[in-house]
Amino acid sequence: MGIVASLLFLGVAALPMYASAQQSAKADLVRERVTCEASLCTGPVMAFIHGIWGSRSTWLNPLTGKTWPQLVLEDRNFKDFDVYRLDYESKFFALGPQPKGSDIGRAVFEVLRPTLARYSKVYLIGHSMGGNLIRHYLVLLKASTPGPPAGPGHKVLEPYTHGIFFLGTPVEGARIAEIGKHLNPDPALRALLPIDVNDYLTFLNDAWGRADHCDQDAPIGVVCRTVLTLGKALRVYAVCEEKPFAVSGLPTPILVVSRDSATALDPLEAKCFNRDHSTLVKPKDTTDPVYDWVKVRVLGLPRQ
Repeated sequence: MGIVASLLFLGVAALPMYASAQQSAKADLVRERVTCEASLCTGPVMAFIHGIWGSRSTWLNPLTGKTWPQLVLEDRNFKDFDVYRLDYESKFFALGPQPKGSDIGRAVFEVLRPTLARYSKVYLIGHSMGGNLIRHYLVLLKASTPGPPAGPGHKVLEPYTHGIFFLGTPVEGARIAEIGKHLNPDPALRALLPIDVNDYLTFLNDAWGRADHCDQDAPIGVVCRTVLTLGKALRVYAVCEEKPFAVSGLPTPILVVSRDSATALDPLEAKCFNRDHSTLVKPKDTTDPVYDWVKVRVLGLPRQ
């Protein structure tokens, strides 16, 4: 498998943020199961967000033909949960310009906010770039809502304090982007560069947990003054990959997202599994160890 094909297979390892040409970002919220149509729902909701170049297939196990959201629907432990899957347009091969990541983040925000605002208990699961889009969403949510600018008591974040899951999310970027940027003009790969040369991730990380380093000239720096200590109010969990991915043309397999990058937010709990970046989110059934790890923490079940 060549490097380009390998990056296509991995699919969801980058966050586009900068482009000289752009198109409008498109996002769609798929209703996997919705039982509450009221303006205020007392039951919990779970939403899945894939990474760049991803789609429904991100969550699909090719051997069983079932996605992670489908397994949730079949799991009686989740019978009270409404379940959504957010898809946004992102193509590995594109004839025209791709939307900027900031535009994707705004599209995700505009689609998610009115729906999730109906629920009092929200669980978000993001793979790769999807985790960074979740962070972007919460930054915009808090910044756009009147109220105290800091602290865990910010009312708008209360529904999100139950569980945010980042699965292979490149919080501090990914080295593979340094290879990919030479093979694909998608601006997403530039925004996935290591954090020491990545202004977007630097800002997002500062906005998430530290305001003292916030740069008002950052891509979404306009919200800088109002997003203090965002991460302090949330129960954040991180899952990372242990299995390197073999890329043709490279002397040794590489991890798409390192443990350090995936766990850089200092999560409440973190766990690495012997999976690569793609198979990390393709559980075979409800006994799959990654699925079970997330399930136990969503439901508050006893740890084994």
